[in-house]
Amino acid sequence: MNMKSYVLIYVYNGVSDEELNFWEAVHKVLLARGVELYMLLQIRPKRPVTFSFNTFTERLDDVEFPKSLRRHVKDIDFTAYLEREATWYGVSEKDRLKAAQYQYIKYKALINELNPCLVVLGNGQHAGELILKKVVKDKGTPLMYIERGSLPNSWHLDAYGMTAGTEIARKRLEDLPLDGIQSYLKYRSYYLNRRETWWPQPELNNAVSIREKFQIAEDEKLILFANQLDNDTSNFLYNPFFETNAKAFEWFCKRLKQEGHKCFVLAKKHPHYRGDEFVFAQILEHTGQRGAWVEDIPLFECMNESDLVCAVNSTMLFEAMIYEKPVLQMGDSILNEKALVYQLKGYDDTIVDDWYKAKGFDAMLESYKAFMSCLIDTELAFYFKGVEAMGLNYVDFFVAKLLNSVDGERKGDYPSAYDKLNSYKRPLSMAQRVKKKTKKLLSKINVLNK
Repeated sequence: MNMKSYVLIYVYNGVSDEELNFWEAVHKVLLARGVELYMLLQIRPKRPVTFSFNTFTERLDDVEFPKSLRRHVKDIDFTAYLEREATWYGVSEKDRLKAAQYQYIKYKALINELNPCLVVLGNGQHAGELILKKVVKDKGTPLMYIERGSLPNSWHLDAYGMTAGTEIARKRLEDLPLDGIQSYLKYRSYYLNRRETWWPQPELNNAVSIREKFQIAEDEKLILFANQLDNDTSNFLYNPFFETNAKAFEWFCKRLKQEGHKCFVLAKKHPHYRGDEFVFAQILEHTGQRGAWVEDIPLFECMNESDLVCAVNSTMLFEAMIYEKPVLQMGDSILNEKALVYQLKGYDDTIVDDWYKAKGFDAMLESYKAFMSCLIDTELAFYFKGVEAMGLNYVDFFVAKLLNSVDGERKGDYPSAYDKLNSYKRPLSMAQRVKKKTKKLLSKINVLNK
C-alpha cells in the first residue's frame, strides 16, 4: 500500500482565482518536500485544481444522513455541539443530534484513513468544526488554525486560535521582535493604491463628499462606526460588553451624547449584514445623536473623510489605522493590550474621551507601524498578485510554518470512505418522487406546446 504524508487544510471561502493559485503553489512546494495537500472547502472550485479536495457542510440543518446510523456514537456527549449550533443559527425542528453524529462518523473516517501529519482548521467555532477538532485531538494529530488575516488578501496561521485568541494577540508590545517599519510602509502604499478590502464595496458613479451630502458643519467631527455581523465568531467570543452590534451602537451613541460631543456618526453597513437595518436609524433618533446609516458609500471614502473610527473588533480597524485615524476598539482583537488603539475596558471607561480628543495618538500611530511590520513579517502570508515582487511573505513562508508543526511519522491513504459518506443523499419520499415526476412531465408538455 502506497501511503503518503498529507496536510489537511479546512477553509471557508478560499476559491477565488488568487486563492486557488495560492493553494496550488502551496501544494507544489509541499510535494517537493514529500507531502501532499488535501483540502476541505465550503464551495467547490469552478475550475480544475492540482490538489485533492472535498467539501464540508457548515450547518447541521444542511447535513444529509441516513435514518439509521449503523456506527456506534452513543458514548459521545453532543450537548456542547448542539448548544453551539443554536448559538449560531437559533433553534430548529430538524434532527440536529443525528446530523452531529453523522458529522462525527464522517470526520472520524476522514482522519483515520487520511491520517494527516497536520490538520489546519479554519474558524474552528462552528459545531462541525468542534466535532472535527475532537476527532483530531483524540487521534493525537497536530492541529493549527487558519483565518483570514487582519489585512486584506492574507492568511494567518496560528497554533492557538484566531484573532484575539492567537499567540501574537496574547503578547505585549515589548515582547515582540520589532524591527523597523519598512514592511508596513510597503503594504500601506499597496493598500492605498489598490483600494481593496475584505468585502465588496459599492461603486461610485460620481465623487461624493460625505460632509456635503449630510450637511456636516466644519466644527462637527465625523465619526465612522463600522457595523459588524452578530452571527460571527468575533461577536460570540471576542465581544465582552455587547450582545449585538446594535446594542454596541446604542451604548456608543448614548455615551457621545452624555459627554456632549458635537459630532456626526456615520454607521456603515457591513455588506453581509442581515439584521434589522432600521434599528440603527432608530437608535440615532432615540438618542438624539446626529448621524446616518449608509450602505451606498465605499468604505474607503468613509475612512478617508472621517475624523475618528469606531468598531467592536472589525478588521476594518487595521485599515482605519492605515488611513491614520484614531481608532476606538470596543471588543477584543489582535491589537489587545498594546496601546496601539483606544481599547474599551468597561462601560465607565474614560478611554472614549481620550479617543475623541486623540490624546497620545501620534505615539500610538508610530507603535502601530512597528507592530504591523512585525505582524506582516512574522505572521501573515499574502496571496495578491505581485506579492513576491514586493518582498512580502508568500507560499514559502506559509509552507515553512506548516512544516514546523507536522508529525513526519504520520502517513495515510486518500480518504475514499469520507468521499462516500459525504456524498450521501437521502432517498426521496413517495410524495417527493411524485412531485419530481410531475414537474418533469409538465416541463415536457410546455416544450411540446411551444
